[in-house]
Amino acid sequence: MFYPARYLIALAFVSTVGFLTIAAAQATQANKSLAGTITGKVTFQGKGAPGIVVGLRPGHPGLRHGLLMKTTTDQEGNYRLTGITPGNWLVMPFAPRFVVANFSFGATGKMIVVAAGESVDSIDFALLKGGVITGRVTDPDGQPLIEERITLIPADSPPPNVGNHPSGSDSWPGVTIADPKESRFASTDDRGVYRIFGVAAGHYKVAVGQEQKSGLISTTRRAYLQTFYPDTTNPAKATLVEVTEDGEVSKIDVTVRRALRSFRAKGQIVNGETGEPVPGRRWGLAKLTDNRDRGFLPATSPSNKKGEFNVEGLLPGRYAVFVEPDQDAPAFSEPVQFEVQDKDIDGIVIKTQPGATLTGRVVIEGIQDKAFFAKLSQMRLNVYVYSSAIALRNWHSAAINLDGSFIVRGLQPGTANINTVSSADSSLVKNLLILRTERYGIEQPRGIAMKAGEQIEGLAVMVAYGTGVVRGEIRYQNGVLPPGSRVVVRVTPTDKFNPITGTDVDARGHFQIERLPPGSFWLDVDVYLPGGRRGAAPMRQQVNVAGDETEVTFTLDLKPAA
Repeated sequence: MFYPARYLIALAFVSTVGFLTIAAAQATQANKSLAGTITGKVTFQGKGAPGIVVGLRPGHPGLRHGLLMKTTTDQEGNYRLTGITPGNWLVMPFAPRFVVANFSFGATGKMIVVAAGESVDSIDFALLKGGVITGRVTDPDGQPLIEERITLIPADSPPPNVGNHPSGSDSWPGVTIADPKESRFASTDDRGVYRIFGVAAGHYKVAVGQEQKSGLISTTRRAYLQTFYPDTTNPAKATLVEVTEDGEVSKIDVTVRRALRSFRAKGQIVNGETGEPVPGRRWGLAKLTDNRDRGFLPATSPSNKKGEFNVEGLLPGRYAVFVEPDQDAPAFSEPVQFEVQDKDIDGIVIKTQPGATLTGRVVIEGIQDKAFFAKLSQMRLNVYVYSSAIALRNWHSAAINLDGSFIVRGLQPGTANINTVSSADSSLVKNLLILRTERYGIEQPRGIAMKAGEQIEGLAVMVAYGTGVVRGEIRYQNGVLPPGSRVVVRVTPTDKFNPITGTDVDARGHFQIERLPPGSFWLDVDVYLPGGRRGAAPMRQQVNVAGDETEVTFTLDLKPAA
């Protein structure tokens, strides 16, 4: 089943907005009748584990920075988290020497959907003693490498598969994992000695240094070509290290092959029409692989008074440099590609050009509250521009005026998708859902095509103020999902093709979709197994939302196909 870029991008963006405001709302919300509770037990060797910290974080991948709430298990290993607002949350124990049984490598917690006033029980964690890997890292002359990062890679770890999942993320619901190539790491001390603890039983590759294709490196220290235990740069020839529960593997010593040489690139930003320098303009750099952005470096300083910029610490490879979006300086630049081989690069010229402009109005349906509309100017409209030439990160954001009008300037040629409405005050936008974008009354389901300098008017962004909620459960039969699987639910109006929202299914098989206006919708369920493989056949069910809560159940047959 095909899902357009508008939906994929929207999910990723929604997940990154407003962590601090969510945290503030959690701490200050007065209506205790809406607060939920999560309880469970942490065990070790079948007995309650006392004194284990259990924490709570927002469940969306982009909001998992920082701990929002925590508690400690009692003498029987029980814990209780209270005062939880409705939404998706990640529950996790913090026990560095232990690993959680039946979790994927790098997993840290369970995703849980909490409804208003709901008490979620039996979110349990069984701990196992982690193993230890220790060793020493030296250079070709036998000298210790100090503060060098050691990376632990599971032997059966699939490569990251960005793009196979609707949010464009490699994290999974039920459990959340880090990039499998960098799930666990440590640093060497002043003797070159490292010690990684809390490692799950299994077979691992131990690596030191940096992949040459990874692009940017630090300019403050030497970087070494990635070397695997004991002394090979070929991952296929790495010697596997076996770790057992509560076991210690020592003398896993790595000798790096050679230091990597880095290079510098210099250039100038000029006005493409006049040739005059453009001072004070922020710029960005992307590492390219197959014409896709595989690593982004925002500039630490804007161009100087001569329009000049400079970047150091580049490994051999292909790059693109460009000016960053700026509504106060509405010009764009085509990405300028260059390749670093064996010397510094000079003479790069970035030429700014007049960008396209989108002009229109945000129309919010489903609410008549004057106090709400008086705060429109506190909201922003977020736009993503897709260019087929190079897949760079092209986010733009513009203010919404009190009358609902907006102007987005400085857009590069490509296809614009208007994805979300955001605000520093998340309570203003928590019920807003973009339904569609029209131009002179005609829907634009595939986005808005733009040329350089084009003035595009007559846009109407149709937004629903929705209070409808769909709560659902996925019931599994004839098997269980393997650790690291992902189940996704998408919502599409029955008279449309494009999904308008969606969510992940939690560790219990529950999901909750909010902000829905009254109407008829398709719910589509898709299963992704570790590595991005499709699981059970997609399922579809129709629901009618009337502005309140609707419940739905899916039964997912996990029996392998004959």
